[in-house]
Amino acid sequence: MEQIRAFRREDTPRVLELFRAAFLEAGKSVPANLETYFDRVFFESPWYDEELPSYIHLDRSGTIIGFVGVQPRPMVWRGRRVRAAVATKLMAAPSAGDSLAAVRLLGKVFAGPQDVLLSDLSNDAGRRIWEGLGGSTAPLYSLQWQRPVRPARHSLSSCARPRQDTRRKISPWTSWLRSSLGWRVIAPCAPSTTSARCSGC
Repeated sequence: MEQIRAFRREDTPRVLELFRAAFLEAGKSVPANLETYFDRVFFESPWYDEELPSYIHLDRSGTIIGFVGVQPRPMVWRGRRVRAAVATKLMAAPSAGDSLAAVRLLGKVFAGPQDVLLSDLSNDAGRRIWEGLGGSTAPLYSLQWQRPVRPARHSLSSCARPRQDTRRKISPWTSWLRSSLGWRVIAPCAPSTTSARCSGC
Protein backbone atom coordinates (compact mmCIF):
# COMPACT_ATOMS: atom_id res chain seq x y z
CA MET A 1 0.00 0.00 0.00
CA GLU A 2 1.34 3.44 -0.94
CA GLN A 3 2.03 5.74 1.96
CA ILE A 4 3.12 9.29 2.77
CA ARG A 5 4.69 9.73 6.19
CA ALA A 6 7.00 12.05 8.10
CA PHE A 7 10.68 11.96 7.13
CA ARG A 8 12.88 10.35 9.80
CA ARG A 9 16.64 10.40 10.27
CA GLU A 10 16.94 6.72 9.35
CA ASP A 11 15.38 7.52 5.95
CA THR A 12 18.29 9.82 5.06
CA PRO A 13 20.47 7.31 3.11
CA ARG A 14 17.56 6.36 0.83
CA VAL A 15 16.50 9.98 0.37
CA LEU A 16 20.10 10.85 -0.53
CA GLU A 17 19.99 8.26 -3.30
CA LEU A 18 16.81 9.84 -4.64
CA PHE A 19 18.33 13.31 -4.29
CA ARG A 20 21.42 12.35 -6.29
CA ALA A 21 19.32 10.77 -9.03
CA ALA A 22 16.86 13.68 -9.29
CA PHE A 23 19.35 16.53 -9.16
CA LEU A 24 22.20 14.99 -11.11
CA GLU A 25 19.78 13.97 -13.87
CA ALA A 26 18.57 17.56 -14.06
CA GLY A 27 22.18 18.76 -14.37
CA LYS A 28 22.10 20.56 -11.03
CA SER A 29 24.97 20.76 -8.58
CA VAL A 30 24.96 18.60 -5.48
CA PRO A 31 26.36 19.95 -2.19
CA ALA A 32 29.84 18.65 -1.41
CA ASN A 33 28.79 17.87 2.18
CA LEU A 34 25.73 15.96 1.03
CA GLU A 35 26.08 13.25 3.68
CA THR A 36 25.31 15.71 6.49
CA TYR A 37 23.13 18.13 4.51
CA PHE A 38 19.73 16.62 5.32
CA ASP A 39 20.52 16.19 9.02
CA ARG A 40 21.63 19.79 9.40
CA VAL A 41 18.83 21.32 7.36
CA PHE A 42 15.84 19.24 8.42
CA PHE A 43 16.66 17.99 11.93
CA GLU A 44 19.23 20.33 13.49
CA SER A 45 17.69 23.68 12.63
CA PRO A 46 17.05 25.95 15.63
CA TRP A 47 13.45 26.23 14.39
CA TYR A 48 12.87 22.49 14.06
CA ASP A 49 9.22 21.67 14.75
CA GLU A 50 7.87 18.12 15.01
CA GLU A 51 4.46 19.37 13.89
CA LEU A 52 5.94 20.64 10.60
CA PRO A 53 7.92 17.64 9.32
CA SER A 54 9.31 16.88 5.91
CA TYR A 55 7.64 13.98 4.09
CA ILE A 56 8.54 10.92 2.07
CA HIS A 57 6.36 9.00 -0.38
CA LEU A 58 6.64 5.19 -0.30
CA ASP A 59 5.41 2.86 -3.01
CA ARG A 60 3.74 -0.48 -2.30
CA SER A 61 7.08 -2.23 -1.85
CA GLY A 62 8.29 0.32 0.71
CA THR A 63 10.68 2.08 -1.67
CA ILE A 64 11.01 5.84 -1.26
CA ILE A 65 9.84 7.39 -4.52
CA GLY A 66 9.38 10.99 -3.42
CA PHE A 67 10.45 13.62 -0.91
CA VAL A 68 9.53 17.15 0.07
CA GLY A 69 11.47 19.11 2.66
CA VAL A 70 9.80 21.46 5.12
CA GLN A 71 11.75 24.14 6.97
CA PRO A 72 9.82 25.89 9.78
CA ARG A 73 10.48 29.62 10.07
CA PRO A 74 9.31 32.15 12.68
CA MET A 75 7.90 35.28 11.06
CA VAL A 76 6.21 38.51 12.12
CA TRP A 77 3.37 39.96 10.05
CA ARG A 78 1.90 43.33 11.02
CA GLY A 79 3.27 42.94 14.53
CA ARG A 80 1.85 39.44 14.99
CA ARG A 81 3.97 36.31 15.17
CA VAL A 82 3.01 33.74 12.54
CA ARG A 83 4.07 30.16 11.98
CA ALA A 84 5.68 29.84 8.58
CA ALA A 85 7.02 26.86 6.65
CA VAL A 86 9.22 26.73 3.57
CA ALA A 87 8.67 23.83 1.17
CA THR A 88 11.87 22.78 -0.56
CA LYS A 89 13.62 19.96 -2.42
CA LEU A 90 10.42 18.52 -3.91
CA MET A 91 11.42 15.46 -5.92
CA ALA A 92 9.99 12.21 -7.24
CA ALA A 93 11.73 9.23 -8.81
CA PRO A 94 11.20 9.36 -12.59
CA SER A 95 11.41 5.57 -12.75
CA ALA A 96 8.61 5.06 -10.21
CA GLY A 97 5.89 5.44 -12.81
CA ASP A 98 3.74 7.53 -10.46
CA SER A 99 3.19 10.94 -11.98
CA LEU A 100 1.13 12.15 -9.00
CA ALA A 101 3.66 11.41 -6.24
CA ALA A 102 4.95 15.00 -6.19
CA VAL A 103 1.39 16.37 -6.20
CA ARG A 104 0.40 14.23 -3.22
CA LEU A 105 3.54 15.19 -1.29
CA LEU A 106 3.07 18.89 -1.78
CA GLY A 107 -0.64 18.54 -1.02
CA LYS A 108 0.31 17.01 2.33
CA VAL A 109 2.44 20.08 3.09
CA PHE A 110 -0.38 22.43 2.07
CA ALA A 111 -2.61 20.68 4.62
CA GLY A 112 -0.15 21.35 7.47
CA PRO A 113 -0.77 23.53 10.55
CA GLN A 114 1.38 26.45 9.37
CA ASP A 115 -0.07 29.94 8.99
CA VAL A 116 2.01 30.72 5.91
CA LEU A 117 3.58 28.39 3.35
CA LEU A 118 6.40 29.60 1.12
CA SER A 119 8.68 27.91 -1.36
CA ASP A 120 12.18 28.54 -2.64
CA LEU A 121 13.56 28.01 -6.15
CA SER A 122 11.45 25.83 -8.40
CA ASN A 123 11.27 24.64 -11.97
CA ASP A 124 8.22 25.14 -14.16
CA ALA A 125 6.72 21.74 -13.28
CA GLY A 126 6.97 22.51 -9.57
CA ARG A 127 5.39 25.92 -10.10
CA ARG A 128 2.42 24.35 -11.91
CA ILE A 129 1.87 21.90 -9.03
CA TRP A 130 2.12 24.74 -6.51
CA GLU A 131 -0.43 26.86 -8.34
CA GLY A 132 -2.69 23.86 -8.99
CA LEU A 133 -2.93 23.27 -5.25
CA GLY A 134 -3.98 26.87 -4.65
CA GLY A 135 -0.63 28.59 -4.23
CA SER A 136 0.42 31.70 -6.11
CA THR A 137 3.66 32.89 -7.69
CA ALA A 138 5.17 36.31 -6.99
CA PRO A 139 7.35 37.06 -10.05
CA LEU A 140 8.61 40.41 -8.72
CA TYR A 141 10.02 38.64 -5.66
CA SER A 142 11.51 35.85 -7.76
CA LEU A 143 14.35 37.82 -9.27
CA GLN A 144 17.87 36.45 -9.02
CA TRP A 145 20.64 39.02 -9.12
CA GLN A 146 24.14 38.37 -10.35
CA ARG A 147 27.23 40.54 -10.21
CA PRO A 148 29.85 38.88 -12.43
CA VAL A 149 33.46 39.07 -11.27
CA ARG A 150 34.57 38.34 -14.84
CA PRO A 151 31.91 39.96 -17.10
CA ALA A 152 33.35 38.68 -20.38
CA ARG A 153 33.49 35.07 -19.22
CA HIS A 154 30.01 35.36 -17.72
CA SER A 155 28.59 36.66 -21.01
CA LEU A 156 30.21 33.86 -22.99
CA SER A 157 28.85 31.31 -20.54
CA SER A 158 25.33 32.71 -20.96
CA CYS A 159 25.63 32.57 -24.75
CA ALA A 160 26.64 28.92 -24.62
CA ARG A 161 23.52 27.81 -22.72
CA PRO A 162 20.83 25.99 -24.71
CA ARG A 163 17.84 27.99 -25.90
CA GLN A 164 15.51 25.72 -23.92
CA ASP A 165 17.25 26.76 -20.69
CA THR A 166 16.69 30.43 -21.52
CA ARG A 167 13.01 29.90 -22.22
CA ARG A 168 12.53 27.89 -19.04
CA LYS A 169 14.00 30.66 -16.89
CA ILE A 170 11.74 33.37 -18.29
CA SER A 171 8.60 31.22 -18.45
CA PRO A 172 7.12 32.40 -15.10
CA TRP A 173 7.64 36.02 -16.17
CA THR A 174 5.98 35.60 -19.55
CA SER A 175 3.02 33.78 -17.98
CA TRP A 176 2.57 36.55 -15.42
CA LEU A 177 2.77 39.31 -18.03
CA ARG A 178 0.20 37.59 -20.21
CA SER A 179 -2.29 36.93 -17.40
CA SER A 180 -1.86 40.13 -15.39
CA LEU A 181 -1.24 42.74 -18.03
CA GLY A 182 -2.69 41.15 -21.13
CA TRP A 183 0.64 41.44 -22.93
CA ARG A 184 1.69 39.20 -25.74
CA VAL A 185 5.25 38.23 -24.89
CA ILE A 186 7.67 36.59 -27.30
CA ALA A 187 10.44 34.70 -25.56
CA PRO A 188 13.90 35.82 -26.68
CA CYS A 189 16.20 33.34 -28.31
CA ALA A 190 19.54 32.41 -26.89
CA PRO A 191 22.36 33.85 -29.05
CA SER A 192 23.40 31.50 -31.81
CA THR A 193 27.00 31.03 -32.87
CA THR A 194 26.10 29.47 -36.20
CA SER A 195 23.41 31.73 -37.60
CA ALA A 196 22.40 35.35 -37.42
CA ARG A 197 18.76 34.32 -37.21
CA CYS A 198 17.26 32.01 -34.60
CA SER A 199 14.56 29.85 -36.11
CA GLY A 200 11.63 28.33 -34.30
CA CYS A 201 10.94 31.25 -31.93
